[in-house]
Amino acid sequence: MDSTNLSNFYAAAVADDPPWFTYPDHHYLTSLKDLSQPVLTEAVVQLPPPFIPIKRTCPVVIHALFTHFLHARARLSLMADDELAEFCIPHLDHPLPVTSRLGLVSAYFIAIYGDRVASAIRHPLIRASDSTNCKPQTVTEPFDAHETWFLLPASELACRVEKLSKEDLAGVVHSIPASIHPMCGVCSRCRCASALIQHVLQRVCYLFSLDNYNFLLAVLCIIPFAQPDQRISMILDVLREEYSPLLILRLGESIPTRSHQLKEQCRKVKQQCALDVKIADSEIVNSWPVILSHEVVLQCLRNYRDGTVWKAGSVCAVCSQLVRDVEVIDVQGTPEDDVLPHSLELLCM
Repeated sequence: MDSTNLSNFYAAAVADDPPWFTYPDHHYLTSLKDLSQPVLTEAVVQLPPPFIPIKRTCPVVIHALFTHFLHARARLSLMADDELAEFCIPHLDHPLPVTSRLGLVSAYFIAIYGDRVASAIRHPLIRASDSTNCKPQTVTEPFDAHETWFLLPASELACRVEKLSKEDLAGVVHSIPASIHPMCGVCSRCRCASALIQHVLQRVCYLFSLDNYNFLLAVLCIIPFAQPDQRISMILDVLREEYSPLLILRLGESIPTRSHQLKEQCRKVKQQCALDVKIADSEIVNSWPVILSHEVVLQCLRNYRDGTVWKAGSVCAVCSQLVRDVEVIDVQGTPEDDVLPHSLELLCM
């Protein structure tokens, strides 16, 4: 069941109306009841004026959304492909990666209702009998261990889920629609993790039990713009969308043994020690005096030589005294010059 086999059915799956157009009416109402009042109110104000209710209570808002959906479903179902594209594309904020009938309809309802309400309407109709007495098929493709965690015992998977914090575990449980989520909200963490794992494994078993065409339809109900890929990869994408990426990431991470934890701790200590030594060496190098250039050394030696040379003092022409710190002023001129370049006041004591 590789991506080639799924690609053969993909064109047929996206060329028809979405499979969630055929759900019974009570399924839509139940899915909408799982949403909060602010989400429903934000969606209902985006409807055309005839469908916006005056009262904004939860039952009234749900009835308004359901009525509009029935009207839009009937209208879109009667449109040809060209007419459907001409009608839906002006409502889209972003261009679709692949234009298909299923993609246009899904994008239209997302643009009208918002992602959460549209996702609730698309949510597949799951019966209790759909996920019982079915087992995952043997995985023959070379996948990483973190992608085939569903082949592990349920007890080990439950231990992995128990490592989640209480807030994260509660968030995962509440993200599942109330109509299908496991009754584990008031249980202990251990029982809650076990019930959640059982629920996830049943969902995986159900997806594995479907043939290629129905599998694609089930995936497109959750991820309407998915592209054909390996079945395991598409199943993991569905689980991330339904149960949250945090849970699927945690299920793919193995719990290290005690000896492995000690080895990992020693490895981290050694790495920290090596890092400390490297930082200390860097600080020593940065604080080490800079070696002077050859030109600077020679210039200092020249200055020292010039400063230590003994010089004879100047003798005053007036008093015949030897003065070493006298300021010598050279006066240059010719006999033909009538004016000296300096004033004679310089000779005053």
